[in-house]
Amino acid sequence: MTATATATATAGVVDTIKAHHAELLAAVTSRVNAVVGAARDGAPHAQAVNDLVDLLRREVVPHARAEEDVLYAAATDATLRPLVTGMVFEHETLLGLAADLAAAPTAVDAAVTARGFLEVFAGHVRRENDLLLPALAVDAGVDLPGVLGRMGEVFTSYQKDAVG
Repeated sequence: MTATATATATAGVVDTIKAHHAELLAAVTSRVNAVVGAARDGAPHAQAVNDLVDLLRREVVPHARAEEDVLYAAATDATLRPLVTGMVFEHETLLGLAADLAAAPTAVDAAVTARGFLEVFAGHVRRENDLLLPALAVDAGVDLPGVLGRMGEVFTSYQKDAVG
């Protein structure tokens, strides 16, 4: 593959990953807003919480696990290690918030936890899109198209575990 073709393929992969992140962020935002709205309005909140927890279990958590196994593992440049380590810490925070959300005893607890999840998640997505992906895209040692293919496989495996 020529250098131009490689750069084009890599740019396409970055765009694909960013588009998926945008979809996840929009879905999480919508469901968080439903939880917060129910709490604010004194409306039943259980279905909104269940919808958000289901999205996290089926999409966000498998995505995060696949990122750690494949995308973050591809970030072998020493200058990226602190960023990747911080992103893994954020995943741990997000997983803890997801568990707290599932166990939230009141609508207010659920709304606060959901909103906290969204804030951490939005910042995490931004760091990944604006810091990690550009660094991986210019790293000659990273086959980003191959990484994306492998991530899809690993994501599907984790998703099956979450559903089944």
